[in-house]
Amino acid sequence: HSIKDIRRSFRSALKKAKIENFRFHDLRHTFASQLVMSGVNLNTVRELLGHSDLKTTQGYLMTSQDEVVREMQRW
Repeated sequence: HSIKDIRRSFRSALKKAKIENFRFHDLRHTFASQLVMSGVNLNTVRELLGHSDLKTTQGYLMTSQDEVVREMQRW
């Protein structure tokens, strides 16, 4: 299967699920954020994502912290 097929299927699934404002790349970001929020070492997350620079991975940490704050505010 080509990248176009995967992206077309992804868009179709989003449409069927009525999910808006979600990109294919968001799956990667969600994966990284969930790892960080689960306590996985940031260097391990860096390796899993294939980042050569830890600073790139730290961007995911900032998003995860924002998510935690939002969740805490809900309560």
